[in-house]
Amino acid sequence: MKKLIAILITSALLIQFAPAAAAKSKGDWEAVKTGANRALAVKTKSGKTHFGLVQSIDDSGLKMQLVGRDDITSQTINIRRDEVAQVWRASLRFNEDNIRKGGWIGAGVGTGVIIAIVAANHDSSDAPAGAALIPLLGAGAGIIVGAFWWKKKHKKRELIYSV
Repeated sequence: MKKLIAILITSALLIQFAPAAAAKSKGDWEAVKTGANRALAVKTKSGKTHFGLVQSIDDSGLKMQLVGRDDITSQTINIRRDEVAQVWRASLRFNEDNIRKGGWIGAGVGTGVIIAIVAANHDSSDAPAGAALIPLLGAGAGIIVGAFWWKKKHKKRELIYSV
């Protein structure tokens, strides 16, 4: 019983003090200045998030070359410092798709179809013909969807500035 009480008190103290120790100030523009020539994600106060490669940063704002879904564009944007709400380091993901994830989802859907067919025909004496092929067809369809239509998006990493 004493061990249980000691564990509960220790847990309560750790939970109470851990957020205060982990909280860091994110209002330092100097941290953003170190991100020159790097991929950043910038969220403006209007709510729009821009992904791009930073060309220049000074105390008044930053200039970045925007990236599209598939490649780097030639479009640049100047964002004033007073318009910036948050800045993250970013990972730009070009030509990455979700083939593996699509295959697993398709196989799962195919397996679900088999279970539904078997449940609907549970009183039948013979098994559904070709039932083993349905998950393979589902996986194939999922791979096609993952390869051509379901592309990975650019990803925000570490928050380095927040107002």
